Amino acid sequence: MRYIYKMWYLFNGFSFLWALTIAILFFGVIFYRYIPRPQFVILFTVLIASVFILSQFLYASRQTAGINSYANAIEEIQTKDFNLVFLYSNY
Repeated sequence: MRYIYKMWYLFNGFSFLWALTIAILFFGVIFYRYIPRPQFVILFTVLIASVFILSQFLYASRQTAGINSYANAIEEIQTKDFNLVFLYSNY
């Protein structure tokens, strides 16, 4: 369940990167006959891989920055049936 949540968060949080990937593929299909085939394959493989890697780094940096760390901590506390929700409520 946590993996599905992370993938859903990644898709929603970086939808502009996915839109960029779709745009690259769309224009790649249009201009396929104007670009030589080996360069085309290398170019679009590098572009799509760089978009995916950039999204992974941005997701990791947002997680380490603590944007969702408080919500994740509260979720883990509630799922473990500890009544410590208000312990750090002042922070």
